[in-house]
Amino acid sequence: MPRKIKISGLNAEVPAKIKTQEIVDPKRKSIIKGALSVFKEKGYHRATVRDIAKAAKISIGSLYDYISSKEDLLYLFYEIFILTYYQEVVAITYNIKDPVKKIKSAYKTLLEVGFSLEDEILFGWTEAKNMKKKHLKEILKLEIELVTFFKEILEEIKTKYQIKIEDTRLAANFLVYSGMFGILRRWALKPFYTQEQIINFLMETQLKPLLPPSEV
Repeated sequence: MPRKIKISGLNAEVPAKIKTQEIVDPKRKSIIKGALSVFKEKGYHRATVRDIAKAAKISIGSLYDYISSKEDLLYLFYEIFILTYYQEVVAITYNIKDPVKKIKSAYKTLLEVGFSLEDEILFGWTEAKNMKKKHLKEILKLEIELVTFFKEILEEIKTKYQIKIEDTRLAANFLVYSGMFGILRRWALKPFYTQEQIINFLMETQLKPLLPPSEV
């Protein structure tokens, strides 16, 4: 029986002066949302802690109760938005046994939820280079876990339906990357195509070749 894969989460710590997690988590989410609005307007490097505190409606002193540096915000951004995104993709498959139905649901969720977070995902792609090395290591591990999730479903399909998939790891990497296509190319696509058209195109061109003919 295939094992139930989970996205394990991020393990690097961002210290906070306030130790009550029930207080820290929602406040950090509010700070991240404020920071994201500033980053979109000014860019990461031009944004100041003062700008972020103002957008989050919190004093600078209080801001430092929840983070120690601007770099911490990048990691927390991934923890709050991207980790939740990946976990949602995986969770949609928990009650699905058939691997074809599983990968269809997972890939469509990857696309749909991705579009709902397109500003956040685009920011994550462009600013990952500014992260602390220990934080970036955790983020890359998260990416590998999502690829492994798709790879193992493809292995199930390959075994159950006796179809030829040359390299399931490469195919899984491409599925995950193609899920970002509509976001990374939105400036060129939005004037001509709806989100539904882009999703249908990707389902047809990226997923269909990996499925048995009887299940397409």
